[in-house]
Amino acid sequence: MSNDDLVKENHRLSQLVRRMQDAVSTLRDEIADANSELAASRKLFDEQKQILLQELDRERLKRSRVESQLERQSSKETTSRGTNTIATSDASTSSNQIDQEVVHRVVPPKRTEFAAFCDWIGFTARLRDVDIKDVFHNLGHLTVEDVCANVCESDLLSAGVSHQKSKVVMQCIMECTMQYLMQ
Repeated sequence: MSNDDLVKENHRLSQLVRRMQDAVSTLRDEIADANSELAASRKLFDEQKQILLQELDRERLKRSRVESQLERQSSKETTSRGTNTIATSDASTSSNQIDQEVVHRVVPPKRTEFAAFCDWIGFTARLRDVDIKDVFHNLGHLTVEDVCANVCESDLLSAGVSHQKSKVVMQCIMECTMQYLMQ
């Protein structure tokens, strides 16, 4: 090989090395960009996850507040429904005597565990937009254990609950039963 050939080969190899270095540099830049995009995506994902978790916590808090409010309202309504006021006035021949009003309170009978359990299931169903009204009171079961053991979808269908709603109600019965048994 002549000297000129060696110079040309050296020049060609130098250009090849520069192109390879440029390609490596470009690849490093692309990898760095991809890593920064990935880090930004992870950060965005974590932020969105935190926001969703906070929203979930807020919704759970709202739900528990609504549940406790409804329970308080239900107990107030039960108490006020069972209260009866009877007013009688005592008329006297004496003009100085003041008419007296006698108030009698009729205390409602204590709610049975079964009725409370049925209300609990009804409340849980109402949270899922299913209003079952007095279906459970018409089923004829006497104890919570009877409801847990004996209520089936056909009972609900025969009591007038639609097929779709009966599935929701059965799910509510199962959830409430599990909560009841875990108490």
